Amino acid sequence: MATDNDPVDYAYISWRLARETVEQHEAARPLKRTSAGLNLRVLEFQRQEVPVDFNNRFDLANRATTAVKSLTGTLLSPGPYIRETIGLDFMKVQVYIGFKNTGRQVIAGFFSDCALSDNSRVFIALFGSITNVRGWRATDDLEADVFPSDAAGLYEILDSTMEPQDAPIIKHYIKDGRGLDAIGRFNAAHAIAFRHDQPLRYSGDFEFLAVRHDLVFDATLNGQHYDVALLGAPIWIRSPQPIPLK
Repeated sequence: MATDNDPVDYAYISWRLARETVEQHEAARPLKRTSAGLNLRVLEFQRQEVPVDFNNRFDLANRATTAVKSLTGTLLSPGPYIRETIGLDFMKVQVYIGFKNTGRQVIAGFFSDCALSDNSRVFIALFGSITNVRGWRATDDLEADVFPSDAAGLYEILDSTMEPQDAPIIKHYIKDGRGLDAIGRFNAAHAIAFRHDQPLRYSGDFEFLAVRHDLVFDATLNGQHYDVALLGAPIWIRSPQPIPLK
């Protein structure tokens, strides 16, 4: 929930991606660090960094955002990471093929099909672990919104986002997916988003930070044209930053 220091409401935080991003960022710091202090006989001041709390997903989300700031772009000016505020539809997707020791695995899908302020039409498909959705409980995954038999072309993304409690992916499904070109992967994600040939029902406007896996401009997906399309994995999804009152 929102607080005075962090006035947003997180709907999704990837423990794995946030932790790995922060760990890599911290490991690249200088191994020897110097500190400076001011000693005026009775007054001594020393600046120290607050250590990372790897058990606090909110701390990890904020630190991961800072760690990739210079590498973060937008849909129209992309970088390795994409940060946008847009309408997103949350879906539970039940996949029956490709996971070890189970006949199914429920994953989280976040989709958008809308126009930006400049009228550019965009398609977004983000995939992650259902266990990272706020409020999720193990009993909630008995029913899902869409039921694809497999996630052809998308297993590499899922493999990068699954948490330890999720069923592991059979490796040859990841290898097979690499044989598809970008449009093939986007068509697979688009088919899942529109599984029942129904328009997406937005859950609301959300801000997200995502790892970019594929991004294409001027693409036709399953017969529909988009100015830009993004396929990726969210590090976090949250309510938009509040607009200050004038």
